[in-house]
Amino acid sequence: GKTYDAHFLDKMSKHHIDGIEMAKMAQSKTSNKQIIEMSQKMIKDQKEEVQQMQKWRKDLYSGVPKSS
Repeated sequence: GKTYDAHFLDKMSKHHIDGIEMAKMAQSKTSNKQIIEMSQKMIKDQKEEVQQMQKWRKDLYSGVPKSS
């Protein structure tokens, strides 16, 4: 239902935000070109996905309390 959907979007947004932070940390600590390239792609892709999920959350489920 709506509550599950809203809470899924809340938790996946947080998961992606954590992934972005991990990718930024990897970039600052590695000299491995493949890890740098992968982390750049992760940051770009997951930022776009977070924006989309947060838009859906606002547009479709604004009346559902945020999950903890």
